[in-house]
Amino acid sequence: MSTSGRPAGQCSVLLVGALGFVGTELANECLAQGKTLRILVRPDSAKDANKLKKISSLRAKGAHVIEGSLEDVESLKRAVDGVKTVLSSVGIDSLESQGDLIQVSLDAGVERFIPSDFGLNPYFVGVGISNVLDMKLRVHEAVWDSRIGYTFIYAGCLMEWYAVNLGMLSYPEPAPPLPQATDVYGSGDKLAALALTRDVAKVTIRALDDPAMLYKHIHIIGDAISQNEMIRIFESQFACQVERVPVSFDELQQTIFDAKEDKDFFRLITAQLADTIWMRGSSVVVPDNCVNSSVAYPDIKMTSFTDFIKTVKYSR
Repeated sequence: MSTSGRPAGQCSVLLVGALGFVGTELANECLAQGKTLRILVRPDSAKDANKLKKISSLRAKGAHVIEGSLEDVESLKRAVDGVKTVLSSVGIDSLESQGDLIQVSLDAGVERFIPSDFGLNPYFVGVGISNVLDMKLRVHEAVWDSRIGYTFIYAGCLMEWYAVNLGMLSYPEPAPPLPQATDVYGSGDKLAALALTRDVAKVTIRALDDPAMLYKHIHIIGDAISQNEMIRIFESQFACQVERVPVSFDELQQTIFDAKEDKDFFRLITAQLADTIWMRGSSVVVPDNCVNSSVAYPDIKMTSFTDFIKTVKYSR
């Protein structure tokens, strides 16, 4: 796969993870906002038809494509050369592989590093509550230790992952089945901060070279809504009834314990996040030392759950 686009020294943003669900939105928004963009893609991405399609689309819009990976330090050096900001949206499997990228960025004089967060605030949640958030904390520590400039961005719960099944984590798909039942955690009245990925991208790309957001933690809260309210709106919109399957705090803790014993990582992180979001209500709080994106960028309109659910093309 050949590279094409702007010459190496003229790019201002490097995006790692551009072919993922969040990364694709970030890449498109970066180009839409007129940023010069470079994306790092693995050499074998050209063998995947969907990834190749994304690469071709981004290249056609002006992105410069660099072959490489987080494990190939020389490719990282080529990727960060002449870049002002490095933005990462790598998946869970690669979270703790960002160390070399941080160091290479620092050595190259990159002004700001934005690690792959786009979820809950790991500081507010605390250590030991979620394996994924603990990973993100370790990445943040590496950023601090390097003394590179940074912006940390928390997006609460992405609508495409949490709203489609009314609070249950599910991978986005073009035509998800219409939910007949959903787990309801606790009373179902705890609020969660849901945000559409496209809205998250708009805030992120606005903030990535905003001087006021350097060394800041940004919270994005699109719509603060409970499971009960989501179900009520959904039932009204689709003229159907959803079975509510109650899940108590103790039952969820048992699920977490069993998943740890079985070394079932996906089940573990799903249960831990449900505990953090729906039992503890940790996603809607904006700590005093953090920036609320709605205050910083009031012109960026956040999508509501009601508006989002109308766009989901459920299969029946």
